[in-house]
Amino acid sequence: MSTQRVTTTNDWVDIKTSLSLTEGLSYVINHISGEEIYTNHNSTSPTTRVGQPVYQQQDLTVTITSDKFWVRADGPGSTIVITTVAVPTALDEGGAGAEGTGVALSTTRTTEDGVIVTSIKIDMTGLASVATANDAIGLAAGGVAFIGRNVVANNGVIFKTEFSCIETPVGGDNDVNVVTNVSGVLEHSGAAGTTYISNSGDLVIGQTIQNLVPAITANHYYYLSAGAGDTAAAYTAGQYLLKLYGHPVLT
Repeated sequence: MSTQRVTTTNDWVDIKTSLSLTEGLSYVINHISGEEIYTNHNSTSPTTRVGQPVYQQQDLTVTITSDKFWVRADGPGSTIVITTVAVPTALDEGGAGAEGTGVALSTTRTTEDGVIVTSIKIDMTGLASVATANDAIGLAAGGVAFIGRNVVANNGVIFKTEFSCIETPVGGDNDVNVVTNVSGVLEHSGAAGTTYISNSGDLVIGQTIQNLVPAITANHYYYLSAGAGDTAAAYTAGQYLLKLYGHPVLT
């Protein structure tokens, strides 16, 4: 993230131009001292004191549009800090056997106030379950099927997880769990075990399972597994979001 400090005046200033702010990106404006300020998206300089006010010690998040972005202080001057909001980069941290035929498996990682949030997005289409409880879900054709790994240097010490259903699964076992395993070579139908991150049950769209005591071992791998073990079939629908919350050890 980049940060720029600006002292405003009681005249409107186009900071999109003066600070080279990028159209389409979001920025946090932190008002750290002075009189309240006003912000305004407009193609030309406003003629009156109109717009979104930002008071001292208040933050405002804005997304830059095609218009100019004007700022003025309600007095002799105020100091603001403008920070670019980080855009998370999609990472490929899963095995080939966890890649179905729908939306690609992806991982993003963001940090806020020291908390590292790892988000893993999974489309079940094209993956398959077997009729054996706790066996790994993955491509029937093979390939290692882990969806991620607990690398503490990347994600911190994980203290909370959330597993959310974004689209109800169809075709395969609808009891989809998330487990951890020391092995990084399990494929479809491999015995994934019962060390649950999420012992989910039959989640449907809009439902979430939260785990406040995940106790995930460093360097262990994450797998989806068939909870009920009652369906050997390929999925034709189903999407999930796994979020892991971590923090580095304090030093």
